[in-house]
Amino acid sequence: MTADTALPLHIRGLTKTFGDAAALVELDVSVPQGQVLALLGASGCGKTTLLRCIAGLMAPDAGEILIQGQVVADRNRCLPPERRKLGMVFQDYALWPHMTIGENLAFPLHMQGLGRSERSRRIQWALELVGLGGMAGRSPDTLSGGQQQRVALARAVVGQPRLLLMDEPLSNLDKSLREQLALEIRTLIDELGLTAVFVTHDQQEAYALADRVAVMQKGRIAQLAAPESLYNAPASPDIARFLDAGTLLEGQLLHQTLLLGGQAVEICPQYAHQGPVQVLFPRRGLSLDAEGPIKGSISQRVFQGEYYAVRVQLENGPQLKMQVSDCPPVNTPVRVSMNAEALCAWSSDGSPIDIKLKPQPFAIPA
Repeated sequence: MTADTALPLHIRGLTKTFGDAAALVELDVSVPQGQVLALLGASGCGKTTLLRCIAGLMAPDAGEILIQGQVVADRNRCLPPERRKLGMVFQDYALWPHMTIGENLAFPLHMQGLGRSERSRRIQWALELVGLGGMAGRSPDTLSGGQQQRVALARAVVGQPRLLLMDEPLSNLDKSLREQLALEIRTLIDELGLTAVFVTHDQQEAYALADRVAVMQKGRIAQLAAPESLYNAPASPDIARFLDAGTLLEGQLLHQTLLLGGQAVEICPQYAHQGPVQVLFPRRGLSLDAEGPIKGSISQRVFQGEYYAVRVQLENGPQLKMQVSDCPPVNTPVRVSMNAEALCAWSSDGSPIDIKLKPQPFAIPA
């Protein structure tokens, strides 16, 4: 057994089709012990199909899934969920309404053949772990949404799973409760040393919970990275758009000049690429500055509590997205400065280009 195959989760060449539609295409991914992997993507990207294959709720057409070195799915076999020793948290909690909280937690322990005293001990331990000690006799319908999700989490960990799977675990909760539970779930995973995979379409949820984020597109992993690396350096314009990582502008590289909306910007001379490019201006690299070289006016300002989400209208049509702590009224003329080191750029075929702008002041589409 190699080090890779002994990982909590190791997937090789996983493929799944529905008729002529490919849901997963020769997908490879591994999750080290104690890490959390987020499967992030738009509807139809394959993330839920992948989770269902890992869970044993769906059989792949090709490839292998190994959990702690055990092959649980390949072309010839597909172990059912109860034989994989997994914990699962569902979007709709999936609590049995005719059972008490304690009975809901006891079900996976019955499946493991544990005796009554051990079941009682583990149920008490799991409920105390999620802050619901003393509620074993309550009915699920007497609990709030946040409490029900905590019960679902307790049920997922009570059997001491080899792998924790979560499908949109926070999507049914309001914003403040989502943020609180995200921190609680991450703390619990760290305390128990669990390895987890979860599906989400929410970037903020992925950033808060995951060690690594797999952005899925058309059945493939388009980028796999830590949250900070993913947001600060998206691998393609499509990923930058999906993450809403800033403002994408189209331009041209010509000799040592970057042309953006008719404005020439000098770049360092070591770049041989010539032709069309797309340039990402991240929000973090832009600031309102009376001495800034970029001219525009405030076209939109939305107060978000700790910051304003702002759009600055440039003269020739493009808008820059920004986040600032203070903002003048709409239609106010402003100037914008930027950190040139924060730029990301790609050629017309999607290949990354490491453009370095010359340090002197410059202006873009104006």
